[in-house]
Amino acid sequence: MSSSFIYDAINIFKYSPTGQGSRRVGGDTAYQQRYARLIHLTIEKLWMLWRQNEIGADTLGRNLYGDAAIRDGFDIRINRSFQPDKEPATYGTARNQAKLAAFSLILVHEGIHLVHDLNVVEEEVICRTVELLYYQDLIQGQDYTSRVTGERGTARLMAIGSDLGALISDLNGMRRWYDRAQLIDWILSIPIYHHWLTAQFVRRSIRWWGGIGNRTPLTRGLYLNALAEDQQRADAALMVEILGSINSQAEWRAARVRQTDHARLRQALIGPNSPSAPIAVELESALRRSNNSVFAQIIRDIGVPADRYPL
Repeated sequence: MSSSFIYDAINIFKYSPTGQGSRRVGGDTAYQQRYARLIHLTIEKLWMLWRQNEIGADTLGRNLYGDAAIRDGFDIRINRSFQPDKEPATYGTARNQAKLAAFSLILVHEGIHLVHDLNVVEEEVICRTVELLYYQDLIQGQDYTSRVTGERGTARLMAIGSDLGALISDLNGMRRWYDRAQLIDWILSIPIYHHWLTAQFVRRSIRWWGGIGNRTPLTRGLYLNALAEDQQRADAALMVEILGSINSQAEWRAARVRQTDHARLRQALIGPNSPSAPIAVELESALRRSNNSVFAQIIRDIGVPADRYPL
């Protein structure tokens, strides 16, 4: 028989402001629509898995809050440390309701990963955005009618005990990036996501979240790599704009941690597919906006011939 506390965990999300799909997540209109659709699909997926008894608590590594995969056993596993006491007499205590809130939060995160509606990087951005918005709901407390007790309860996420404290600390750290409109930078600081960044996503999102100037140097380097690898004629001006946003040698060194394929970038800027004259104008404009020595150093590092773009 499917566990009633998992029913509660899904229901709390379903009727939260985030679960209702009414929050603003940034990006363009299409991105907002994807968010609302993803919420709807995630809730449907969680109910289906609940009916099939594919959600459960398990013993996971201390730093692993949950995971999701189509497999034998539970498709979604949540760290057992966040499972509330299911006895009706103690279920409503502050500690157990905090555990239920944490279980619900992690469950939603893992559920989104089982709904493949976006490319990987965009999926992770919106997954973390939903997680942080729902976190805000849960620290305020979400009222619900419990299937365990048959009574009204309030799931509120609080740092009661070390496991809940560690989860909240991690969420607060991620939230600081989110508050600066730099959640994408936090995600791209994790190496596993570098491979999944696409030029299409860079083009579509380049003006979001404060624009190029709000991206970390590492993210700008990753953006340059993605665009250069795609070798699209129209991307050359965008790459010059990113290069022109780098304002110090320290920023360029940080960007170069990932922007190591200078030959590919040089080919994208001055190769046969690049629109040379417009790019020359863009380079000169970027040079005027930037510290001359910094921009000149960037161009030298990339290997753009001095006679092609005299700086």
